[in-house]
Amino acid sequence: MSLPAAPPEQRRVYLLLTATIDPRGVSALARSDPTQRLGDYRWALGLWTQCRVVDGLVFVENSGYDLDELRRIPEGTPHEGSTELLSFDGQDFPRELGKGYGETVNLEYTLANSRSLADPDTRILRVNGRNYVDNIGAFVEALRSTDILCDFRQRLTWGDGRVLGGTRRFFEEYVCPHGREVNDAAGYYFEHARAPAIHRGMADGLAWSPFPTPPHVRGYSGTSNTDNAESLLVRKGRELQHRLRLRMLRL
Repeated sequence: MSLPAAPPEQRRVYLLLTATIDPRGVSALARSDPTQRLGDYRWALGLWTQCRVVDGLVFVENSGYDLDELRRIPEGTPHEGSTELLSFDGQDFPRELGKGYGETVNLEYTLANSRSLADPDTRILRVNGRNYVDNIGAFVEALRSTDILCDFRQRLTWGDGRVLGGTRRFFEEYVCPHGREVNDAAGYYFEHARAPAIHRGMADGLAWSPFPTPPHVRGYSGTSNTDNAESLLVRKGRELQHRLRLRMLRL
């Protein structure tokens, strides 16, 4: 007999930080130098280990890179005992499929091997491991009360790639299977695959919620090698636009 689900306020939310330190020539990636990327992950993990609004961190790296340098970062931080670091060689796929396909491999490995995410009632909040989201607290609270947390773009055909939240079931039964269809060279990205994953999950009874606010992301884009940081004016404009969108959804 299965145990009753925990009430929303008691649900644990773990941050899943996905990483590829050495992309080995994967397509459509401008920021590809392993030393530079390792520095990005070191910077972001240092910030995340100070983040008290999540119950724990799972950092998973899919190029088999030695993580000894990163394993020392949680020491003496609020997440010293609640950080799990995993590394495996998951780059054995055609390079033209791209980083989004590698992301799927990463998620599959994490779900099969992470001790932290074994509880089916745990909520997972996936963020690129090289980035930091200043307002992550709003996403944590929103995720406690829903099965899927993501924003749509392009007439519901594009799932926002900056943050993705959901139950273990959502990632395992919907995100990963659709992620196997990603092919960057053919113009079908992981953001495209997220949309049907969300639609299918909703059709099967999972509850979906949009972002409570636009994510305030810091760090560099791997695709374009540009800084993700926005000016205050741009940020305020996005927040206003988002509030209007949420109001229309409630009509």
